[in-house]
Amino acid sequence: MLRGEGAPSPIWEGEDGVIAWLLGGPNVEYHVPLPGPGEAKRAILDTYTKEHSAEYQSQAPIDLARRMRERIGDLDQIESIVLHTSHHTHVVIGTGSNDPQKFDPYASRETLDHSVMYIFAVALQDGTWHHERSYAPERAQRPDTIELWNKISTAEDPEWTRRYHSTDPAEKAFAPAPRSR
Repeated sequence: MLRGEGAPSPIWEGEDGVIAWLLGGPNVEYHVPLPGPGEAKRAILDTYTKEHSAEYQSQAPIDLARRMRERIGDLDQIESIVLHTSHHTHVVIGTGSNDPQKFDPYASRETLDHSVMYIFAVALQDGTWHHERSYAPERAQRPDTIELWNKISTAEDPEWTRRYHSTDPAEKAFAPAPRSR
């Protein structure tokens, strides 16, 4: 257990483990193709790494908030921010989830990690993202953060959804387009 976060153990084995529920049971065989002798090991090129210790879909919004911070000036003057993003981001970590906990300053770290509105507000205010400080209860409960956080929403944008699912590297995109008033 790290910083109070826990998970079931053992996760793979047992009658309620991942193998039993998701992979068809302990007697099922799976074949994983590996590169042949002399063949390049290129699977890492098919993965997406994270710069920030935050939910994958929030990586680009953190970077966007950091870049926008200097352009905005007085954050108290913001009326609203709408992050136009893919369907997945909107319904999983955005307001399309209809999850009121995503705006709860007393929510767990795991819940805050799945609120792009919270993550964007903190990154916009701080100009950075920290794996511990950005999730700390005293950080989440700051009145100015709560005020800004509640001004942020997401909207699904069909173009971002299309680009998110694109297999063409020239089109594939993850970043939302913010619109502030």
